[in-house]
Amino acid sequence: MSKSTEEHIDAKIRRILKSETLLSDLTFRFACESFPDFPAYIASVMTGDEISVRDVRVQQRLMNPGGRDIVTDVMVYGEDGSVYNIEPNTYAEGSSIERGLFHMYLIGSKMLGKGERWSDLRKGVVIMLNRYDIFKEGKAVRHFSILDVESGEKASLCSMELYVVFVSPNGRRGVERDDLLRDLFVGYYQEEMSLPMTKKVVDYILEEGVQESMYEYMKEYFAQELAEGRASGRAEGRAEGRAEGAKEATISNARAMLAGGIPSDRVADILKLSESDMKEVMNMR
Repeated sequence: MSKSTEEHIDAKIRRILKSETLLSDLTFRFACESFPDFPAYIASVMTGDEISVRDVRVQQRLMNPGGRDIVTDVMVYGEDGSVYNIEPNTYAEGSSIERGLFHMYLIGSKMLGKGERWSDLRKGVVIMLNRYDIFKEGKAVRHFSILDVESGEKASLCSMELYVVFVSPNGRRGVERDDLLRDLFVGYYQEEMSLPMTKKVVDYILEEGVQESMYEYMKEYFAQELAEGRASGRAEGRAEGRAEGAKEATISNARAMLAGGIPSDRVADILKLSESDMKEVMNMR
């Protein structure tokens, strides 16, 4: 890693550590790995659900064969089969409702294993904690769910739900959910934080020694991300090179076959060439 790259990563990490918010992806992941019961606590406060936790996973990739995969920030799996995905966002780009809906649908598609019945489907929730008010309405929480259009009633057991949350440091006091959203801004109300769980997490991550651990945690993450990006670039380059070489060989064979008197439509059929590819070959003659 070059010195300039190291300096860039260092500056990026220090900006994150000074942001005074738990909404940074890496700060939030670090907090959830340090306190595994913290994400379930957030999900419970936001939804009102009593969650018996089976598993908590950080940075889980959900595959979507033939489509776009997602890498979730935090996943909470309940003993009853329910799933809660928590996505903190400090940038407007990642805060869109379209992204939340895509997460919701893909998570729902992963709930049933082979042989399971439709009735085995359980509740799936996506909670987007945004630093930006994407609806520009001043509301702390927008809640979306699957409804019966005729009756307006919400599906109960197997419902999929999306919470789009505007986390503001100026949230109201007295309602547990609003206290939680305000407390996620760790540097503003350190002395008067409302909820014991968030105060416990915040006090921990602000300790000097823990800040050093967070720095190393983030440095390792960015170094790995850089290495994976370079490896992906090399692999793509090799793949492109092989594809280009194969195309050149096919065009060369087509020209030779045409020179030998084989009709162009027969050449196209044998070599599986498109109309545009054959035009390219013919123009080279």
